[in-house]
Amino acid sequence: LINRFSVLETLAYLRLGNVKQAFRRWQQGGVSVPVGSGSVLTWYHSLSSIKKMIRGRFTIQKVIGLNILTPAPSYEDAYRNHPRIVRFAGKIERTMDSLPVISTLGDHYVVVLERFE
Repeated sequence: LINRFSVLETLAYLRLGNVKQAFRRWQQGGVSVPVGSGSVLTWYHSLSSIKKMIRGRFTIQKVIGLNILTPAPSYEDAYRNHPRIVRFAGKIERTMDSLPVISTLGDHYVVVLERFE
């Protein structure tokens, strides 16, 4: 799932002085995101919104954060220009990617669900 809050993305846009982009994920409804020569309507989900959607049908078994300390794959320059830093950040990220709260700070997250019988 694409997270409603990405700490790295928000800080990066704020550093550039682009407040609108820093908080674009917090808009209600879908957000038009440029992809290639077009755009894709994209929805960002907080873990609390997922909990509301699944209430009574599923339980959350695990939440795993992705790109908490590492840049999203679309930031190819970071991987190319700073490979050691990205590898080091990845090692740290893997030790904490399933911790409560921390797991919901990345660009994306995986939610493992179990269906009620």
